[in-house]
Amino acid sequence: MILDDGRARPCARVHGLKVFGTLGLILRAKRQGRIPSAADVLRALLAQGFYLDDKVISQALANTVGETWKR
Repeated sequence: MILDDGRARPCARVHGLKVFGTLGLILRAKRQGRIPSAADVLRALLAQGFYLDDKVISQALANTVGETWKR
């Protein structure tokens, strides 16, 4: 289930659930071999109006899946 982030995260934490966002989900899919490129998925999301800071994306890709970021 996908929920509004601002409301869902605090609620999940109160119930002891592990919380991760869209970027975490994409990185997990890449590590599990479910997608060939996390960067490509992120580019597609950004093209649809999703917002994430380029610096955050760059660091996350480099540190977790060894990909580089170029918009």
